[in-house]
Amino acid sequence: LTAIEPERPAVILFTSGSESLPKGVPLSHRNLLSNIAGIVEVFRFQKSDVLLGFLPPFHSFGLTVCTVLPFVTGLRACYHPNPNESRKIASKVPSWSATLMAGTPTFLRSILRSGDRTAFQSLRIMVAGAERAPEDLFALASQVAPNAEILEGYGITECSPVLSVNRPGTSKTGVGPPLAGVELAV
Repeated sequence: LTAIEPERPAVILFTSGSESLPKGVPLSHRNLLSNIAGIVEVFRFQKSDVLLGFLPPFHSFGLTVCTVLPFVTGLRACYHPNPNESRKIASKVPSWSATLMAGTPTFLRSILRSGDRTAFQSLRIMVAGAERAPEDLFALASQVAPNAEILEGYGITECSPVLSVNRPGTSKTGVGPPLAGVELAV
């Protein structure tokens, strides 16, 4: 068996073209694992954490956060295959005692609107990315998921699924500082 070279592509994902023209983007083993290491450093997962994943694995955010992260770290995860089935996803939060969710603000808003305060008691962190998180999402979360903190982040397939994210327990500052291992250049 030949050793895997860290800089070789682990996956090729196809973008929708939100940053420019649609294209295939290779993400290396090092890129994915470095991104996960940065995520683990920021979120300091607890033994009791359960990630409720609903993002598709063909998207860089879904692949990294909802698929590879649990496998690499041992984080417990449960899944729903369709991010558009908000009522079903909301009903799975208490069924699985989910503490973590990551998704687009559009999906998160729809899920929060589909449940009530009792459904979201176990949630402690929701990560919003892939589009700007509007203020009404934060207001809605404080009403129906008061134990949860929404943390907005930013990433693009061409660089890394997660480039920056606000930190738990800190004030929201845009899309937050970069993860460890990420260098920002202007």
